[in-house]
Formats: sequence, structure tokens, C-alpha cells
Amino acid sequence: MNALPRHLHPLIAQAELLAFDLDGTLIDSVPDLATAVDSMLSDMGRSPAGYDAVRQWVGNGSAALVKRALCQDIRGDQQLSDDDDEFLNAHQLFLQHYQHCKGEKTVCYEGIFTLLDQARTSKIPMVLITNKPYRFVPDILQELQLASYFALVLGGDSLAEKKPSALPLLHACQQLDIPSEKGVMIGDSITDITAGKNAGFTTIAVTYGYDHGKPVQECGADLVVDSLAELVR
Repeated sequence: MNALPRHLHPLIAQAELLAFDLDGTLIDSVPDLATAVDSMLSDMGRSPAGYDAVRQWVGNGSAALVKRALCQDIRGDQQLSDDDDEFLNAHQLFLQHYQHCKGEKTVCYEGIFTLLDQARTSKIPMVLITNKPYRFVPDILQELQLASYFALVLGGDSLAEKKPSALPLLHACQQLDIPSEKGVMIGDSITDITAGKNAGFTTIAVTYGYDHGKPVQECGADLVVDSLAELVR
């Protein structure tokens, strides 16, 4: 028997652009990020941070992650300046370690391909907007067989501003000639939801990612789901 046709959730069925976050939304990268953070801290004679702490610190780019690790505080990115010598040294160490271990333990979350495949079948353009430095992104996407889904990929350093700024989302709309009110931002944290709202996008949050200590149910998303597969019916 032929399988019954599948359809997208009504909230995105009429969308003209789906924008996805990467870490905590499509992939679980914390094991490799924690390895790089702990290797950096070891090089500096410090105690390891561990998986659970790093999981709370990711999502705002590598600089914020390193500052939080140095301060052992999710507010560490507000406590160290960008020209702090210790931070600059630590950031370079982190980037070197992550270059070596990226992708080793990173995996895709269950259910993501159900949505990605259906969106492609429905001919809805998709873009990837992450705060991860762009240099790491293409290899990870290729390794996890994600690259072919996206018409555009933006890293945290691709433009002058990163999420929660609206700039990356509006840039994607401009590049693909799509009005922002037809866009949907899908992410795992207040950073993604705020960026989406700032850009005039519909917003969808997933519960399983990295929430920066603020449950996504409290971030004001238009819809919260436990799996991206829930967006296909």
C-alpha cells in the first residue's frame, strides 16, 4: 500500500522560509564542545568544567562560551572584555582544541530529518543560522549529511551581528528574496526566539536543547515542541 501523504504543521505549512539554529536544535555538540573547553582549561592549569556546565554555557558563540568557562559563570561573557589577555589566549586554545575534536561525538537529534525531508518535499527553502564560528560549520554539516538541505549557511562571525540580533535572519530573507513575515525561526533558546521575534518571524522552540538556564517554555515562542518530528503530520 502507498503511504499516506504527510503534511507540515499548520504554523509552518504556509511559510516561505525555515531558519534553523544548529547546536541544541539539529545537533547535540556538547560532548565535543566540553572536550575542547576542558582541554583549554587544562592547558591553563585549571580544573575541568564538565559536560553539564558547558551545556548551560553554549549558544552565544565561542567567545561567550570561553568567557563563561573562565569565570565558571553563565554571566561570564558580561564580566570579561574582548581584549582581556587571558580571554584572548584561552579563546585561541579553545578554537585549536575544537578544530581537532569537532564532530567526533556530535550527533543529530532524533526526528530532525522527518521535518527536513518534508520541508524539502514541500519546496520550502531552508537556511541555517548559528552562532558557531563559520569555520567549523561546513565540515560538521557534511559529516552529518545535513549540508544539502540549506540554501544558505551563516555562522556567528559571518555578519557584523549574530543572534539575538535580527540581522542574520533579515540577511537570509534579503538573499532569498523572501518577506520576513513569511519566515519561521526554529531554535532551542531565548537567543533564537528573540532573534526570530526581532526579525518578525514566527518562532518555534524545541525543549531538548541548550536553554541557557531559561526554560524555552518561558521565552515567548509561538510554539514549543519536544521533537521536530511533531511538525510533520
